[in-house]
Amino acid sequence: MEKYCSNCGNKISDKAVFCMNCGVSLQDNISKIENQINHENKSIPGNAISIAGMVLGIVSAFFALISMFMIF
Repeated sequence: MEKYCSNCGNKISDKAVFCMNCGVSLQDNISKIENQINHENKSIPGNAISIAGMVLGIVSAFFALISMFMIF
């Protein structure tokens, strides 16, 4: 898999620590990417709970309407 510097786009080796073209630290870029991935993964459970709550509310409303019509 070819890797490229996120700062200048220069092709870099898999073992490079700095970009030979612009000098940016590739370790800093890796840390930033890992932080973004970890942040995105943390928000998934909150979204799942919100979606589950909405589905539960819709299902509850549906059954409430059905039971209301069955009474009459």
